Amino acid sequence: MGQPVDVKQSQAGVAGRIRFELNRTLTGQGHEKFTSASQAVGPRPAAELARRLFDSGAVLGVHVFANIVTIDLVPGSRDGDL
Repeated sequence: MGQPVDVKQSQAGVAGRIRFELNRTLTGQGHEKFTSASQAVGPRPAAELARRLFDSGAVLGVHVFANIVTIDLVPGSRDGDL
């Protein structure tokens, strides 16, 4: 805890989707998918991140696999809205 997390943003190859690569794993080797804030429950790092992203109002869905976070944006939203 307390160590900085390096984040690199890249395009996911699909309009309205963004991918972030972190220097820390959030899920180990598991996948976690959230399609609403109500699914992001509990103290897990992936759930906390998903809750914060949904709070922006610009996110339709969040998928986390190890250190890769893929975000589906609300139509008309941009990555700067996060």
